[in-house]
Amino acid sequence: MSFDDILIPTDGSECAEVAMRYAEDLAIHYGATVHVLCVVDSRLLENASHYDHMKEESTEIAGRAYDVLSETGLAG
Repeated sequence: MSFDDILIPTDGSECAEVAMRYAEDLAIHYGATVHVLCVVDSRLLENASHYDHMKEESTEIAGRAYDVLSETGLAG
């Protein structure tokens, strides 16, 4: 078995962080390319006033994912 690409969906939760570390190990082992997808609860977007907050939070989550993956050279 091998992996060429690994998708890491994240919502910024602790569980997602653990999953990201696991995916990171797999990517290193198989030389796979990592793709990070930031997910949000779409029900929160029903109220337009939440949009800017969710966008900001998603940017922060993506930044943290980038930082984690940069530690092992997977980000780029």
